[in-house]
Amino acid sequence: MMKSNNRKMSLVESLKALQSVRRENEVVITAMGTAREWMELGAQPLDWIFVPSSMGQATALGLGLALAQPQRKVI
Repeated sequence: MMKSNNRKMSLVESLKALQSVRRENEVVITAMGTAREWMELGAQPLDWIFVPSSMGQATALGLGLALAQPQRKVI
């Protein structure tokens, strides 16, 4: 019987996994807790790092960008 590893990925581990994916035309939106870590990993020009008092606003911003530019993926 194999033991399963129930350890969850940390925030930084998950952001590193996302950053390792080759991107061309995608926008990554970060807010509040992820913004600082994402900047430290090296954001790309299309990334939207939204920090000031933005709790809960990333989804609305992402939806607006996705509707305005349907040819672009928004993460």
